[in-house]
Amino acid sequence: MGITENENVKLVTTGLFAISRNPIYLGLGISFFGFIFIAPNVVGIVFIFIMWYGVHEKIKDEEEFLLAKFGGDFVDYKRQVRKWL
Repeated sequence: MGITENENVKLVTTGLFAISRNPIYLGLGISFFGFIFIAPNVVGIVFIFIMWYGVHEKIKDEEEFLLAKFGGDFVDYKRQVRKWL
């Protein structure tokens, strides 16, 4: 989770990453929606939208990094696996 430019990283395309390019953020989003069902209120709903915007921006940064680092391999992976589900 996150960008480590100086670290030697590899493109993970197996396991949950074969189903979703962002399984960690997907799980986080689902848990926040679950929280809203348990304790529904306006603050929580606003928080969901703010969180989702932040996650969306984080994913954009990570995908730009992966494209620069892995090029065609990431493009192929991106074609095969959806962002969420």
